[in-house]
Amino acid sequence: MHEDINLLSSLKQRKKSGKATSRLRNLAVGMLLFVTAASMTVFFLIISSPLPSLIKERDSEISDLKKYNKQLEFLANTRDRLSHASKIVLERKRFDNAFALTQSVLPSEVSITGYDFSTSSVSFTVSALSLGPLDLFLHDIGDIIEQGEQFRALTLSSLVFDEAKNVYELTVSLALL
Repeated sequence: MHEDINLLSSLKQRKKSGKATSRLRNLAVGMLLFVTAASMTVFFLIISSPLPSLIKERDSEISDLKKYNKQLEFLANTRDRLSHASKIVLERKRFDNAFALTQSVLPSEVSITGYDFSTSSVSFTVSALSLGPLDLFLHDIGDIIEQGEQFRALTLSSLVFDEAKNVYELTVSLALL
């Protein structure tokens, strides 16, 4: 007789294939449980981690810094301007000494009616009722130039008589050292 006639042999094969299917099914369920457990673990780690609070804190710090950005920019510009101004003050010539020196030799009859400062010279316009005090002023300025303290040259720009005021006006330019 044929073995195919007997239905028991097919039952054995079914048992063998059923064991493999059962193993695969158990493996799939185990993998599913593992993935579920791993996902839940990662989820709880993310929830319990300080990362969201750190992100919120970072965002609040950035917004605070943006508030102060204009003020910091203003302070930086002010500091830059002050440093440039201090360089200019240190590099430019001091005119107060020149002015004080010319006033020290100014006779009492002579008054200063105008002055002009440039980078290389100082110009004075003085007036007096007569030419004598103006002559004395010019001689005293000449003595200062000979000493070489503050000025190196004297240029007589103008000498006029103002009939309306009845005074002589003298304009001189002194070249600075």
